[in-house]
Amino acid sequence: MKNKARILMLIASLILIGIYFLPIWNISLEAPQFPEGLGLYINVSSIEGHKENDLNSINNLNHYIGMKKIEPDSIAELKIMPFIIAFFITFGIVTSLLSKKWLILIWVVLLLGISIVGIYDFYLWGYDYGHNLDPKAIIKIPGQSYQPPVFGTKQLLNFTAHSYPAAGGILLGVSLLLGITAFFLAKKNLQSVQNNKLVLVFLFGAFFMSCNPEPKAIEFGFDNCHKCGMTIADEKWGAEIVTHKGKVYKFDAVECMVAYYLEEKKFNRDDEIHSFWTINYLQAKELIDATTAFYLKSPEYQSPMAFNAPSFKTQEERDKAIKTEMDIPMDWIALVEAIRKEWMD
Repeated sequence: MKNKARILMLIASLILIGIYFLPIWNISLEAPQFPEGLGLYINVSSIEGHKENDLNSINNLNHYIGMKKIEPDSIAELKIMPFIIAFFITFGIVTSLLSKKWLILIWVVLLLGISIVGIYDFYLWGYDYGHNLDPKAIIKIPGQSYQPPVFGTKQLLNFTAHSYPAAGGILLGVSLLLGITAFFLAKKNLQSVQNNKLVLVFLFGAFFMSCNPEPKAIEFGFDNCHKCGMTIADEKWGAEIVTHKGKVYKFDAVECMVAYYLEEKKFNRDDEIHSFWTINYLQAKELIDATTAFYLKSPEYQSPMAFNAPSFKTQEERDKAIKTEMDIPMDWIALVEAIRKEWMD
């Protein structure tokens, strides 16, 4: 092994010590009633608020919507993670001293594997908290779940949730990068490095791949409504249901989506659904979160299936679209009830 590879491997191992002192993941929440925001840091052995009372505040808010209380002491992963990090530090130091290329590869593969498992475990943790809700909760919204994003931003009622790696998570990524670099430096010639470029691409692709299901763009004029079978043609109307397995059901209007959701037996369990989406009436083809959109039931706007309730991204845009005294502003809950009572009958 070349000296550079040995040094890089030693650095890759030692910087993992920083994970004991820095948060691995950061979840932040923004809402009008909390101008300073709320947030959680996930550490190697604990979960704590951005501010002293943030964890209590979040638990109190979660109680109203039926989410379980976040109790760090009851999370088994937080008890074993310090030992896992200690293993990688020790194994990495030994590997740098023994000068064995195959040991570097094992270290990289194991660290990559535990990182992917950790991200998936985080997804399952969020899924459990966001979907397994108390049926006696004070606030219940049909079809609404509260799973935070694994990576990125997501709207949860009037909260905007952000989820990104914190300093400790970045250190973990840097450590993995250094380990991969050390492995390639340990090769004896340039041709061997060239032959292994695909391995490097695969490792980075696997590490940064997100498992979050997402909506897919509607192909107007080609896609058919999953409920009525009609071709989805009007770019101002359309909707989608996305399941946790990544399957996407497309509809020509929000009323078809809601009716399908209410009728289809496979969706009697709301935890199968990841999200609902609808087309922004003012921005053709743009899909927005249906559960946080603003609706206007009005005969002035003719939808494909005649329920006539365009979707808007903001309340201000919706209010500006009101044309007569007969127009009825709606939120998601009111829309679902109106379709249940009027359109489906």
